Amino acid sequence: MKNNLKILEETFNIVYKYTKKDLVGTQLAALLAVLNNEGINMIELADYLDSPQGSLSRNIKKLSKFKNSKGEMDGFNLIELRQDYENRRTYALYLSEKGRRLRADLNKKLKELNLI
Repeated sequence: MKNNLKILEETFNIVYKYTKKDLVGTQLAALLAVLNNEGINMIELADYLDSPQGSLSRNIKKLSKFKNSKGEMDGFNLIELRQDYENRRTYALYLSEKGRRLRADLNKKLKELNLI
């Protein structure tokens, strides 16, 4: 149990380092799902997290990079949405460069602590 709590603590610390904000639970769950399942699409992610697609879409938007209502770039820029060329209504989720750095830092820290 202590190891699980330590993994959670380190995960929160590393994510905070990259976002400078605390993520809500659904955002963190979605980020961790994409960290472990790059290329997952929104339907698969909604099933995986047992989450409604509407709220999940809003959380994925926040984890990605987008233009806000003022025309300014916003979001955490940790995830990229890539359109499926065979089905243009479907988007696959991948880590951005910043997201890949976060994953590398997290893996490094957890290995240092012998937690993975």
